[in-house]
Amino acid sequence: MLHPTKGIVIHTIRYRESSIITHIYTEQFGLQHYIVNSVFTKKSKAVYFQALCLLDLVVYHKENQGLKRLKDYRFQRMYTDIPFDMVKRSIAQCIAEILYKSIREEEENAGLFEFLFDSLTALDLMEEGTANFLIWFLIQLSYHLGFGPQYSPKQ
Repeated sequence: MLHPTKGIVIHTIRYRESSIITHIYTEQFGLQHYIVNSVFTKKSKAVYFQALCLLDLVVYHKENQGLKRLKDYRFQRMYTDIPFDMVKRSIAQCIAEILYKSIREEEENAGLFEFLFDSLTALDLMEEGTANFLIWFLIQLSYHLGFGPQYSPKQ
């Protein structure tokens, strides 16, 4: 069955000569694994599946199916600064690796998806203060994953 949803590309693995297997955190279904054929052709579509790309997707979703397929995909929002700023690019790469290792749920979590989407957009638009962005992101992510630090002032 076809479902439109938003997604954030977490990780991509090359499969055979022209296909990929990609891990995408979707708004409706959580972390899903998709196989995409004919990505590496004359009109390369690999740019859509770089780490942390924000996409609009139309997916074939069937419960209890391992690899799923994408019917259509396009950019939800294109980054204007992350690909060109070395500091932001390295922060984004670190975030992608952390998300790849920490997110395992295959169920809808609207709060986590909104946090990720808004944080990545804010990183792209940020002009100053990127030095502490990763620390702030990790603290906020820990709350969404269920083990955030507790602060209690000494009395």
